[in-house]
Amino acid sequence: MFLTRLFIASDKTVRRLCRLLTATHEGFWLGVLRPSRFAEVAKIQYGQWARYQSDEHNKAGLFDWEEQAIAKWFPASGPLLLGACGGGRELLALAGKSYQMTGFECQPSLVSYAQSLLSREGVEAEILLTDPDEVPRFDRSFQAAILGWGAYIHIIGRDRRIRILRKMADQLEPDAPILISFFVRHEASKRIKWIYWVAKAVSLLTFNRRKVELGDTLEGTFDHYFTEEEVRDELSAAGLSVVHYAAKPFGHAVGIKQQGR
Repeated sequence: MFLTRLFIASDKTVRRLCRLLTATHEGFWLGVLRPSRFAEVAKIQYGQWARYQSDEHNKAGLFDWEEQAIAKWFPASGPLLLGACGGGRELLALAGKSYQMTGFECQPSLVSYAQSLLSREGVEAEILLTDPDEVPRFDRSFQAAILGWGAYIHIIGRDRRIRILRKMADQLEPDAPILISFFVRHEASKRIKWIYWVAKAVSLLTFNRRKVELGDTLEGTFDHYFTEEEVRDELSAAGLSVVHYAAKPFGHAVGIKQQGR
């Protein structure tokens, strides 16, 4: 009985220490690295993650929550802009629903794979390679837009996120929808608070001018976890009226381009 109780007590302690060490590690590097370094990390990581360059993933179609949001808020057909299009999963699925697809992506390996996949499937879609946090300017407008699955979490800082949303919204027709998806943050998360305070302290000590935000993490790539208030605030600041918000099964929201914006 003594050994059993010792194992249980020590197991809990070790796991707590591991979580604390991991959170401290994330906070340290969040405080040290500049935005250009996060882009380099993402490029390397996405080049190594085989899932996003596999037919199994990219031929799987839309997730249920994507299907539901698109069915309710999007037009039945027409030109659609897809940012952070990844390996082409959404492009392939939506092309089969009579949309004319235009996509852009900042990871070269994903662009190459997406172009190959769509060619093999006989789907015509323009895919542009862009710099991180940039939106290309097209000579036409779109009836709807999507920022690819979870891509919103990788954009560093509120101002950059709003700028990207505005650049996409500027190319939409009036009253057109845009769908974004994200990780959801609970205010009571001790882990995220600890990461924030460590990152903030380290950024001050290393003279890093990047503003650390509560919700920033570094789980393989830079990720930001959002509260509902943050999502609504950023969509509104980009000239989009929030008509739908859901935290489950994966955080997502739909904004409608406001008249005159």
